[in-house]
Amino acid sequence: MLILNRRSIGGWEALALNFMYAFYLKSLYQALDLVCVHMFCLSLLSVIMDNCHHCI
Repeated sequence: MLILNRRSIGGWEALALNFMYAFYLKSLYQALDLVCVHMFCLSLLSVIMDNCHHCI
């Protein structure tokens, strides 16, 4: 059985918090990237549709 003193528990908590923070930021950036790509595709699609209506 591993016995941890208060300092090592604090270290493990800091490590876990750093990991969770990095994971949260990464997932947040991925979500923002996905939203930006989605909005860009929608705007591009609307521009293409507008041009097609002008052509017709």
